[in-house]
Amino acid sequence: MLLFRNQNDPKVYFLTGNKFTHVKTEGDLKKIQAMMEKAGYETWIHTDPVQVAYLRKVATEA
Repeated sequence: MLLFRNQNDPKVYFLTGNKFTHVKTEGDLKKIQAMMEKAGYETWIHTDPVQVAYLRKVATEA
């Protein structure tokens, strides 16, 4: 599980397995981050263009 977004785009995406989905609200983002933290995952949002391009290439949008 991880969170990512393009550097100049406010839309945040949530990746689980090989699928990602747009996080629609700030409240949803906070809930996802709390769940990730409880499960022991990092909650920061990845913005590196190379990483984001790779994630979009290997995963499909749900």
